[in-house]
Amino acid sequence: MKPVVTKPIRIAIADDHQSFRKGYISMLSTNFPTEFDFVFDVGDGNDLIEKLNSIQELPDIVLLDVSMPGMNGYVAASLIHKKWPDLKIVGLSMYDDDYVVTKMLVNGACGFITKDMSLQDIHTALTTVHEKGRYFFGVSTKFVTQSLSKLKEFIPNLTEKEMKFLALCPTEMSYNEMAGELGLSVRTVHSYRDILFKKFNINSRVGLAMFAIRIGLMPNTDACQ
Repeated sequence: MKPVVTKPIRIAIADDHQSFRKGYISMLSTNFPTEFDFVFDVGDGNDLIEKLNSIQELPDIVLLDVSMPGMNGYVAASLIHKKWPDLKIVGLSMYDDDYVVTKMLVNGACGFITKDMSLQDIHTALTTVHEKGRYFFGVSTKFVTQSLSKLKEFIPNLTEKEMKFLALCPTEMSYNEMAGELGLSVRTVHSYRDILFKKFNINSRVGLAMFAIRIGLMPNTDACQ
């Protein structure tokens, strides 16, 4: 069901490629003229923080490129989330591998989209983040939009070892490094992953990381709750 938008969603975009920024703004403004209002665009994280500090009314969403010279998207996301915790951050990248998405999630992003996503998927992502607080393409909706109480209903079905594995999913550790941390073989770690994929009906580490963060297995994370 398409989210209801009652007024334009105010968006800022930070990306080091000016042609991409302008093209993105033009594409969305042309196709959804009443739904999005692009309040400013900048070329790096430092300019983004400076602009946010200088304006009277913050945007609803910041579209934040992961790879920028100077201050990259990870650092900018963490700073923004600490200073303006209600400002929704959506990571933006050419790549959607688990490492990139999970690192943005841990640093405060409420959503993530790739630069080659379809126009309709971009629209869905931005409106869903605005209305429901979170959106990660391909991640089960039960981890994105369900209440914390609903998510905690999964916990009794998890073993102690699965919980320990889950706690490492939002970190930057590879599966090999997790195995070393847990004192297990890589094969056993992969089996935990596959078992949890089946239990949760998902197919990505990002989903596991989101579940771990939302139920408090990483209490000091900056991730969007």
